[in-house]
Amino acid sequence: MRVTFPDYTIEVSHGSPFGITSLQLTRQFVNFADAQLPLADWEWFWFGVPGRGRPDRSIKLLQAEWGLPLIEQREDLVSLTYRRSDVLLEGVAVEVVFLLSALRSQFDVTYTIDNQSDRILPAPYVMVGFPGFANHRWVSAVASAHEERQTAYSSFWVEARELSLQDYLLLRHDVAPEPGREQELKGEVVISQGSRVFTLSSSFLSQGEELAVYSAHTNKDHYLTSHLYLTNRDLPSGSSRSMTIHYVAGVAVID
Repeated sequence: MRVTFPDYTIEVSHGSPFGITSLQLTRQFVNFADAQLPLADWEWFWFGVPGRGRPDRSIKLLQAEWGLPLIEQREDLVSLTYRRSDVLLEGVAVEVVFLLSALRSQFDVTYTIDNQSDRILPAPYVMVGFPGFANHRWVSAVASAHEERQTAYSSFWVEARELSLQDYLLLRHDVAPEPGREQELKGEVVISQGSRVFTLSSSFLSQGEELAVYSAHTNKDHYLTSHLYLTNRDLPSGSSRSMTIHYVAGVAVID
């Protein structure tokens, strides 16, 4: 599903991989997205299964087929809703909504777990793009809410090869959830293209209701992964839980 606005063009794939497979600002020649792996993905979903010695049930939603979206269009936005039913357990559905602004280069992605099964889901865990798998060969800096890291090379792809490293952490930001206390997490990637610097920033506001949450940028020899890792409190039968990540894409000119 490809959508073009005055300020940016975005393409969302409905499966294998599931997520944003192309994102470019107008007059931006280098894509924010990786050629093979998406932005704003939902990589992992699992929950504990009651009973000693039983493994967690898990699914890599990044590789799942989600089908065509429900499309809603207004003058100022386009909404794409993807939903899968009976995920890991009968009555458990997952949903992702891309709310795309037509007026500026920003959008929201909302991830929802809907538990209509006959049991409690213990500690549902999600790993989602923050912003996801960015264009490894061009990203020269990453940032969290607290710090930034720049490579001394032209990109983190070059850095991994020059240093002969296969998998290493660039940045990590943990928060200690406290009910009623808001804490912001941020995941940002920077692409330099001549005199222009393109930035894709994602943000999430923790309300303190999670069991654990952190963001991390990890560099690997074949790709760069920037994700949010969140463990929810138990999800009762007949209830749902959502989280929204806000994205902003921008460009600056360096003299």
